[in-house]
Amino acid sequence: MAAAAGSIDALVYAAKVFGRGNVRSNLVAGIEPKKRTLEGLEYLAAEGVVGTSDVPLHRGALPVFLLLSAGTGVAVGVLALALPLYALALSATPSEVGLIRAASGVGMLLSVIPAGFLVDRFGAQAMFHVGSVAVILCVIGYRFAPGPLALVGVALFEGAFRSLEFNALTATFLQALPRFGMKTVGWHKGALSLGLSFVGPLLGGALLGGLNFHAVFGVVAVLRPGSAHGQAGAGLRYG
Repeated sequence: MAAAAGSIDALVYAAKVFGRGNVRSNLVAGIEPKKRTLEGLEYLAAEGVVGTSDVPLHRGALPVFLLLSAGTGVAVGVLALALPLYALALSATPSEVGLIRAASGVGMLLSVIPAGFLVDRFGAQAMFHVGSVAVILCVIGYRFAPGPLALVGVALFEGAFRSLEFNALTATFLQALPRFGMKTVGWHKGALSLGLSFVGPLLGGALLGGLNFHAVFGVVAVLRPGSAHGQAGAGLRYG
């Protein structure tokens, strides 16, 4: 205890010498109870020391994260197949179908930089929740679109919020990469691409063979990882 107190005194003294915010200390999580650790971080902050703490990942964090990535890809893959066909069913012209597809891409393009700032400001978990719920609402909105032009508007918003969701997932994975190991660097992209390019379209074709479009959109909403409240939070659970 005396050694610990001496170390804290040294940090406080260093903050007085070098200035508030110019001294950092990392507390090892798990040695003390959570309440004591938070009290220690608050004390250091009050004395001008920047305190941090590495929280150990849940043992199942990587499989859960990959499941979320794959689920996101599958949902997008099903939607990418169903939406143009739905537009044609609403008497859309080929140019309108192309406009609907482009609107989703434009939404992602316009929001990708703001999404990065939002994730940095409010955290990946919160932004993953927001993005997932917003995308679910957009998918439900497709069901009530009266015509092709309405689909263009919904697709624009769906692409923007999808960018926020993807950004949160990617940011969380890269942040946890040192603990996952460099050998897993491509696993997130691989799981997402597998769902998006293979499983999603395959499932979409099977669903469209037996269900109407409204039912397919309902399935997509259920597939969105954000609809599973206990699994959300960018795939990483801490404990």
